[in-house]
Amino acid sequence: MVLFQDHFVITHYVKRAHNNQDFYDLLYDIHDPNPNPNPNIGSSSWVMYTETWVRGLEEIEQGHRQIYMLTHVNPPHSFDPWKYTQDHSKWAVCDQFLLIGDLNRMTSQKHRGGGGIVITHLPLIQLFQLLLQH
Repeated sequence: MVLFQDHFVITHYVKRAHNNQDFYDLLYDIHDPNPNPNPNIGSSSWVMYTETWVRGLEEIEQGHRQIYMLTHVNPPHSFDPWKYTQDHSKWAVCDQFLLIGDLNRMTSQKHRGGGGIVITHLPLIQLFQLLLQH
C-alpha cells in the first residue's frame, strides 16, 4: 500500500490461479462496508460497476453482491459510446475506489492468476464515474 499526501491511497491486490474465485467478487467482499456472514443474504448497500471484456461470459453467482457489468461506456464529448466489444480495458468503479486490473469478469478468469491496483482518490473516482452518466 502506498499513501500519498492528499489521502491518495494505492493498494495492489493479487489472486492466485488456484484461488478459483472471481477477482471482482473478492474485492467487493474485502471492501464491503456492511458484510453479512451469510453470503446468500445481502446487507450491503453499495454498488460496483465493471468494464471488462465479456466474450464467453458465463453466469457468475453474485449472491448479495451488487456488481454490474457495463455494456457501453460513454466518454464525455464523444459522439458514439464504446461497446464492450470495442474495449479491452479492465476496470471497476464504486464510491469507495477505482480498480485498474488485468482480469476480465468471466468464469474462465476464475482459474487465472492476476490482480490490479485499487485507488482511493475521490477526484479520479469521480472522473471514471462520469463515464457511467453520459
